[in-house]
Amino acid sequence: MTFGETIRSLRRKADYTQEELAEMLGLSPQAVSRWECDSAMPDVSLLPRLAYLFGVSTDTLLGVELEKRDRAIEAIREEANRAVSDGYRQEGIRMLREGLKSYPNSHVLMAALADALLLEGRLEESLSLAEWVIGHEQDLKLKTDAISTASCVLDRMGRHAQAVELVRRLPELGCDDLLIHLLKGSERVRELRHKALTDGMAALSCLYWLTSAENDRGEPELDADERRLALERLLGLYDGFFPDGDYGFYAQFPARIHRELAVLDASRGREEEALLHLKECVRFGVVFEQYDPEEKRTSLFFRGEADGGWVRNEPGSEGWDELREWLADPLFDGIRERIGPAEE
Repeated sequence: MTFGETIRSLRRKADYTQEELAEMLGLSPQAVSRWECDSAMPDVSLLPRLAYLFGVSTDTLLGVELEKRDRAIEAIREEANRAVSDGYRQEGIRMLREGLKSYPNSHVLMAALADALLLEGRLEESLSLAEWVIGHEQDLKLKTDAISTASCVLDRMGRHAQAVELVRRLPELGCDDLLIHLLKGSERVRELRHKALTDGMAALSCLYWLTSAENDRGEPELDADERRLALERLLGLYDGFFPDGDYGFYAQFPARIHRELAVLDASRGREEEALLHLKECVRFGVVFEQYDPEEKRTSLFFRGEADGGWVRNEPGSEGWDELREWLADPLFDGIRERIGPAEE
């Protein structure tokens, strides 16, 4: 690490803000910020004082021992975790306590000890350690691990509402799966349906963009036949998600897929197939334009889910108006000639 990264890491582990560290040194917060950005170095006379405030040697402060320290902490954690996994919980707890004597500010060892104490049933101490890590750690993964431990402790203590509140308060840490395991009854059913819908649609959206993605050479990742097959399979997946036809907001995506397939068919002179896809594009476009954000779905997996809160595109975005623009493509010359005024 650079000197700035070392200072930042040590400051966070010591639980100081830039402002607090600057005040203890009699400097401005901007000076500390410049150190951490590697745009300036502290006067050499400050190094012993910095080392004292962080509880490390000047060698560590200069990055000589920091990596060695982190490796030692990780070795202790791994050995203790193996002991706990093998059923020797007391031994694992002893190892972690000894490790914290050598590295008292290690949130890694605190989080591991909190987890081991949970398994041993020492709930109060486990919760205290986990809450300290949650309040002082910056690394998201370690913080999430501590949240998992704390929520499980609270749940076992009978403080179920607090456990759920803790997880809900920090959604950015990716605790959705943990929340699902904590919830019970109808609340759990609703959360499962909502997560399945949003995550499932996000996955299908990624697959859609994959059909037109290019590799490093600027070439399509999928050739024309593979792309057609992928788009057709995507339609099948959407049908599987919404067998009752209650696509709602998500009807715009099958509309786009049918448009893509119409282009592929028209480019190969398959006018009948292209026309069918264009009609399906319009059908889904109308569903999208007319969906009610508050209407609840009836399909098996998403029964009771509604799309409330989504912002609909401008009227006509996936309907007849845009279809006419698509039909202006020379690819559709033959189809345009065959569509009479009634169909238009």
